[in-house]
Amino acid sequence: MKKFIRAALNAGVQPSQPIAEQKQVKSLNKGCLVAVLLAFLLVILNGCTGYYILAATYLVSIACTLGVIALQRYGYYITARYLAVLESMALFTFVAVAYHNRVELLLLFNILTIVLLFDNPWERYSLGVLNVALFTCTRLYVDTHPPLISELPFLREIFSYVVAGTFLGLIIANYKKEQRHNRELLERANRKLAGKAETLKNLNEVKEKVLSILSHDLRQPLASMKSLVALSDDVERKLFRSFTKKVEGHLDNVLLSLENTMHWAYFQMKGIKAAPVACKVNDTLLPLKMQFQESLKEKEITLLIYVSEDAVLYADPEHFCIILRNLLSNAVKYTPRGGIVSIAARRRLDYMEVAITDTGMGIDNMLMKRLFDLELHFTCFGTENEHGVGLGLLVVKELAELNNGSVELASEVGKGTTALLNLPLC
Repeated sequence: MKKFIRAALNAGVQPSQPIAEQKQVKSLNKGCLVAVLLAFLLVILNGCTGYYILAATYLVSIACTLGVIALQRYGYYITARYLAVLESMALFTFVAVAYHNRVELLLLFNILTIVLLFDNPWERYSLGVLNVALFTCTRLYVDTHPPLISELPFLREIFSYVVAGTFLGLIIANYKKEQRHNRELLERANRKLAGKAETLKNLNEVKEKVLSILSHDLRQPLASMKSLVALSDDVERKLFRSFTKKVEGHLDNVLLSLENTMHWAYFQMKGIKAAPVACKVNDTLLPLKMQFQESLKEKEITLLIYVSEDAVLYADPEHFCIILRNLLSNAVKYTPRGGIVSIAARRRLDYMEVAITDTGMGIDNMLMKRLFDLELHFTCFGTENEHGVGLGLLVVKELAELNNGSVELASEVGKGTTALLNLPLC
C-alpha cells in the first residue's frame, strides 16, 4: 500500500522539470488521493443508506480522479489539470442541484485549486469566471427549485459542511507545508552558496598568494643565477667552477621553495590525506643528511645526529620527509659558517619528539608569532643570502597536524633556535 501511495504521489514527476512544476504535479496527485479517499467513504455511506445514484456518481468521480493521476503519469499535465477542475465543477454542481446538500460551497474552494494548478493568467481568469458562474447559478436554482432527485437529510447537509471545511483545511495545511519546505530548501541553498563563496574566496587568496610568491620571491634568486650563468664566457673556467657549487646550493633552495609552494597551494585548494605507517626516523634522516652534505660542507657546519635505531614513529613517510627537510633546511640556512646543527629523537609518554637545534642567528618572539600566520607572511635571507619564500614552516605545521602531531619553536636571538616536532608513537 505504501508503495502504491508513493508511486501515485510521484506520478509524472520528472527530475528535469522545474521545481515549481514538480510542486504542481505533486500537489495535484496529493489532492486526487484525498479526493479518492473521501469519495470512497461517500460511496459506502450512500450505498448503505439507499442513495444508489449518488453512490454511482461518486464512483464515476473516483474513476475520473484516478484518470487525472494516470494522465500525469504519462506526461499529459495540462489535460490532467483541466480534467481535475472540470470534473469537480460538474460533480459539485450535479450533486447540489440533484440533492440540495449545500455541496455547491465546494465550488468556491475550487477557485483555490485553479489558482494553484494554472500559471497562465487567462486560464486562471476563464476557469475562475466559469466556476463563479456555476456557483451563482447553482445557488439560485437550489433556492428557487426543488431537488431533481431527492433532498438529503439535515445531517447529510451538516456532513457537506464538514467535508467543505476538511477540504479547506487540507488546502491550507498543504500550502503551509509547501511554504515551510520551500523556506527550508532556500535556507539550505543559501548555506551551500555561502560555503561555496567562502571556498572561492579562499581559493582566490591561495591563487593570489602563489602568484605573488612565484612572481617576486622566486624570481629574484632565479634572475641572479641567470646573470651568473651569463658571465660564463667572461670568467676563467676554474673560477666559474667554484661559482657552480654556490649556484647548486641556490638551486636546491629554489627547488625546495617551489616544492613548498606547490604543497601548500595543493593543501589549501584540495586538501591532503595522510597515510600513516611505522617510520624509522633514521630511514628518513640519513638520506636527508646526504642531500644536505654539500650545503653543510660549504658553510662548514657540523651536523650531529643523536637518534637511536629503535626510534620509530607513526606518520605518513612522505609528509615526515617534507617536514624534516624543511626544518633541516632552515637550520642550515640560518646557521653561520662554522656553526653546529644537531638532531635528536626522544621517546615521550605517547609521542616521539624530534628536536632540530642550531647555533644560528635566532629570532625574537614577535617575529616568531608571525611564522605560522599566512596573513603576516614574511621571508628573510639566510646567513649567506640563501633565499626562501617563507612557506616552509606553514607546510610543516599543516603536515604535522594532519598526522596528529604538532611543531613548536624555541629561539633566542644570537644563540640559536630549536624546532620541536611531536608525532605519535608507533
